[in-house]
Amino acid sequence: MLIPLEGFGKTVLNTVHVTDSLAGLVEATLRSGFRLLRFPAELEARFERDTGPARSRSLLVWMIAGMVIYSGFLLSDLLLMPDAFAIALLMRLGLVGPVALAFLVIIARKPPPFVREGSQVLLSALAAAALPVIAASSTDPLSAVAHHGQVLFVIYITMIQRVRFWYALAGVLIMQLIYLVTLAGADGVFRAQISYLMVFAGVATFAVVAAYNLEHEARLTYLMRLRETLRSSELEHISRQDPLTGLGNRRALDDRFAEQAASCKWGDAQQLALLIVDIDHFKAYNDTLGHQAGDVCLKRVAGVIASELRGGSDTAYRFGGEEFLVVLADTERRQALRIAERMRAAIETAAIPHPAILGNGVVTASFGVAATVFNERSDPADLIAMADAALYAAKRDGRNRVWPRPATAASITKRVPGLAVRAS
Repeated sequence: MLIPLEGFGKTVLNTVHVTDSLAGLVEATLRSGFRLLRFPAELEARFERDTGPARSRSLLVWMIAGMVIYSGFLLSDLLLMPDAFAIALLMRLGLVGPVALAFLVIIARKPPPFVREGSQVLLSALAAAALPVIAASSTDPLSAVAHHGQVLFVIYITMIQRVRFWYALAGVLIMQLIYLVTLAGADGVFRAQISYLMVFAGVATFAVVAAYNLEHEARLTYLMRLRETLRSSELEHISRQDPLTGLGNRRALDDRFAEQAASCKWGDAQQLALLIVDIDHFKAYNDTLGHQAGDVCLKRVAGVIASELRGGSDTAYRFGGEEFLVVLADTERRQALRIAERMRAAIETAAIPHPAILGNGVVTASFGVAATVFNERSDPADLIAMADAALYAAKRDGRNRVWPRPATAASITKRVPGLAVRAS
């Protein structure tokens, strides 16, 4: 499958396998199930590039919401532990608050994923660790229940922020350890503490499973959408591509002229040159060797033409039968003539045997060249007509040549409404 990603020129051969390779990688990843929640390196980088910015924006929103709610629990501190309210203010607003603001600034700059996800784990662990510190500063009997709020941070990072699974798992384990240390240092009935620990561990387990499922689903959705995007892109390219040669078709040519006209609306008129290429004695070639050989010949000539283009701004199309059309952007007549002559010589040098021509006959081509100052009112049909007329002149003059010849081209000028054409 030939799918040039930057027009129909030199990139044709170089990008044949790009879309196929990515599509194959997507299919292989879908089949593998990516149970470790990690794509192959190329696909993982693309996943991060496509989803990272939105991920950072989402974290910013939930970080702000989380800090508002976390600060709101000062009311709970005041009700449960009024004697430790000053410590609560210090821990929630004096320690956790500034760290959260620093992480907000970091996330706003769209950092790498390990910084983005790791910062959320560190922030939540710090916020959770602040609770037993506050409770330990109070002598109120109700302070013993304050540390149970740590379970909220488990839910927060796994289901609200949806921190990537491996980071979430690390965060939950850290919080489980903090909770265990808190219970070990707290006064209370051992049986009750075991019950609290089991409840926390149960919630943590469910939350970790949820985190895994959420990320797996997100990655699966991404792969499915990417697969559909690649398929749509492939169909779009196929609809604009000649299936035999891999060059652009008439639809692609129309789009090229439409883009050229649209670009002129935002700036000055631009130099534009057109080459029409016709393989000499192609009917005789087909009659002698058959249509399959003729198809091979067309593909070889198309490859030579594509190889002589200068880059993404030059585009080549199959115009019909044995004719090709080349659009040269920002190209004046003299330069277009030189490019056409280079292509003509390259086709002849390719030495494709032409048995219908006596002697050591090889396939050759004739070129008609036209150039214009293209603007938004220009009619591409006029430019094509001029190049076509030049092509027939080349045929009448003996074939295997570029027309007009440099010696005569300067004297041939024609203007049509909205199109200043040099015959070019």
